[in-house]
Amino acid sequence: LTLTLTLTLTLTRLSAINDTLMILTSDHGNGLTGKGAAYEGGVRVPLIMRWPRHVDRAGGSDLMISHVDLLPTLGMLVGATPQP
Repeated sequence: LTLTLTLTLTLTRLSAINDTLMILTSDHGNGLTGKGAAYEGGVRVPLIMRWPRHVDRAGGSDLMISHVDLLPTLGMLVGATPQP
């Protein structure tokens, strides 16, 4: 089994599948031009998020996002207060 399938089956068994935020993403960069390049491999990376009980969205989105947005967003979701 894949890690994702194993995790999904475990969360289902624990009745936590609808309350768990799952984020699947990848690093970027194509190995040739580096992460800072403005080529396809440097700017387009997969990001799949699933949180059924809280987000009712079928399909995808064409909104721009950066990985640096994830930590502040996750902190906000758990009620963290940013330090000055």
